[in-house]
Amino acid sequence: MIGDSYFDDNSHFTSNENIDPIHTILYTQFHPLEGPKLIFEFPPNNLKDNNINFQDIQNYIIPKPQLCKKLLTLIYKDFRLISFPMYLKKPYYFRNVFCFNFVFIFKNDSKTVPYEPIIEKLGKMFQILEEQSQILSMSCKDMIYFKSDEQHENIDEITNENNSKSLVTKLYLDLNNYSECLIPINSGDSIDIKLFTFLSKSVKTLNSLSLEDVPLLKLDLSSINMFKKLNWDQTLLKMLPYINGVNNIYKISHLANSDLDLVVEVIKNLVYIYKICVIVDIFQFDNIYGVTNRLDSVFLKNPLLLTECQKYIVVDKVNKNSEVLLPSKKIIFQLYNSFKLTIRVKQFYKENYHYIVKNNIDLRKFVVFGCSNNIIYRVMEYPLMRDITLLYGSNLGGFTDEEYKSFDFKTRASKLKALMSNKNSLFSTGDIKLTEKEDNTKDESTEVDQLIAPKIESLSSIKKTLKKLIICLQNVDNLDRICVILEKDKSYVLDVLAEIGEYDTVNM
Repeated sequence: MIGDSYFDDNSHFTSNENIDPIHTILYTQFHPLEGPKLIFEFPPNNLKDNNINFQDIQNYIIPKPQLCKKLLTLIYKDFRLISFPMYLKKPYYFRNVFCFNFVFIFKNDSKTVPYEPIIEKLGKMFQILEEQSQILSMSCKDMIYFKSDEQHENIDEITNENNSKSLVTKLYLDLNNYSECLIPINSGDSIDIKLFTFLSKSVKTLNSLSLEDVPLLKLDLSSINMFKKLNWDQTLLKMLPYINGVNNIYKISHLANSDLDLVVEVIKNLVYIYKICVIVDIFQFDNIYGVTNRLDSVFLKNPLLLTECQKYIVVDKVNKNSEVLLPSKKIIFQLYNSFKLTIRVKQFYKENYHYIVKNNIDLRKFVVFGCSNNIIYRVMEYPLMRDITLLYGSNLGGFTDEEYKSFDFKTRASKLKALMSNKNSLFSTGDIKLTEKEDNTKDESTEVDQLIAPKIESLSSIKKTLKKLIICLQNVDNLDRICVILEKDKSYVLDVLAEIGEYDTVNM
């Protein structure tokens, strides 16, 4: 375990050594009388000093409406120009339209992938701000952009704090120096963007994260001095409390109230750039694991890894002053070697219960350590419908409206009947009281029906769930992903699959 000293240098979270610098930033608008116009560039005179003629590129900087709201890249001489031109159509503009563009210029051999998302975000953000308050069209203090002078009497109130020149300057300086920027626009809005680096050799791998993946930190980031955290990305700070090796990416996004794509990008950086996080699967007793060749070739020959495993997999101390005996290396090897493709974790636990308890082993930690160090691997389950026409029929899943209504009811009823047979079930706790029938020969279904009736999901809710499931089946998603997307447990998903039709599960 690496201590806090790892973060003594803030460069671990603010370094831009893998990011090529911005050469120039331009802000341009379409002037109603003059056409495409360069409003401001930073650094000043960079276009002239580098022999970039604005007249040559103006039609690509302020393009036709068909090319607006798209990420555009233009190669001009030794430079690469990337922009996301915007086109607003409103009746109060002079020509009923207003066009603007923030253009980022780089050296032609620069790696510009980290900049592309923020350039698009910048354009979309200022489209909203312009629609709300005409912040860009008014910043020039030129009423030629509008049809009526009376509509914008407060144009002189625009301060230099918010004009395009100040914005472009701060963008250039902050992104080049700190790889992020936070620029207040008004009392309720601000620009908050951060550059994420990418490893060119791992582009394919970087795109492999999925919403059901579970991130696990190698370091305890919560113990880092708060002063050092001030320079961290805001999304990371929000999601940090929920990265615990149990929550999947989708759940972390929900708990942190953060955009899923941003959460994925942050985790990619933690995994592939800073290498302080690993990805594991959702731990469940129904999982299947197999052993890799690293158990013999690497694990047994690496004393440091063995020692780390001994310390990590033991149960947490109930009393900090008490000592917990570490499991022997022989026991660890035997247990890892006991994983078979024919048994699930619950069966593995039953067969090895004595050794696991006697050696103070936390089963979840044991599995997580094995997966994160490639000692064992997860066998994923993929449900495949035998009748594929059920997935592509005009009537989704082959269900009529009446079948939709009865489907969820049957699933709930079967579960409640099972609970009723258990004397210690929730029905005996007093939370839900059932009147015992005098006639034991009567069918229990009426009583169950009355209990469930108020809680049955709406027709639209059931259809929505089934539609998501059908899409997952069409995409051949694994069961973990399906459960996360539907926000249901595995048994529920399997019940739904059985209702749709016969299916097989393929293990890979």
